Amino acid sequence: MAPTAFVPGNAINRRRFREPDGTVIPGVWKTNEYRVTKPTWRPVLREDNPRRHPYKWKWHEKLTEAMDAAGPTNENTINALLDWKTEGVKCQVCGLFYGSDQCGQACYKWFRADNVARLENECELRPLHYRSKIGGHGLFLRADAPASIQRGDLVGEYLGELVPLEPGPENPNNAAAADDDASANSRYLFNIQDRWNVDAATWGNETRFINHHCAPNLKSVVIVVGGRRLITFRALRAIKAGEELTMNYGDGYFQPGEQCYCNVNGGVKAHDPRPRV
Repeated sequence: MAPTAFVPGNAINRRRFREPDGTVIPGVWKTNEYRVTKPTWRPVLREDNPRRHPYKWKWHEKLTEAMDAAGPTNENTINALLDWKTEGVKCQVCGLFYGSDQCGQACYKWFRADNVARLENECELRPLHYRSKIGGHGLFLRADAPASIQRGDLVGEYLGELVPLEPGPENPNNAAAADDDASANSRYLFNIQDRWNVDAATWGNETRFINHHCAPNLKSVVIVVGGRRLITFRALRAIKAGEELTMNYGDGYFQPGEQCYCNVNGGVKAHDPRPRV
């Protein structure tokens, strides 16, 4: 039986993604917040050797207590997971350092209202008929969007399940918390500061549908907002209404010999993926 997953609030937001005509996109659920699975995090947070895991020692006791408490994991628990080493880093919204009276959760809520809302109000998911080799769906700026996305604009936040990494002194940058963790084989992973993977294979938001392109119009960036480290996307150029939002997945995504089917060559032809620049 799969472990019970918890999100802030008393009800899991089990919304479905839909195409413009209302067709449900199967296999994935829509969420508006990170998901934290208690059984996955408990053994990591109970680590009692600060010399092996000194970076955890600062916050693992309060998080263990929160994980053991009855009911859903709350917003403060997620904030604590994501605020590692944000001291001395300026907030992307207010420009102040986290911990000042003006910077905090209000900055994050403003960021979501201003940037994440664009995903639902100005973007849509479309089936990729023109990429018959890979199928699936893509994220597009709607044809009736009130404004284009300008170069430098931030678009959305990558959400999913927070999966702890278990780096030891032998392998400080990699390895999932459990060998049998399904996230180890997921192709919807983003890494934050070599501490967590954000896995959107089953739960996520519209950004999980941003496809690879060898000449992308977005790039992923990790920023700090209100003390939270988060993954967002910055426009590399102006993006017009009706255009697909794309990014370069990087060299590590493609398996040896795997081909790309983007239309960078003027048509959908198999080609070697271009490296990220």
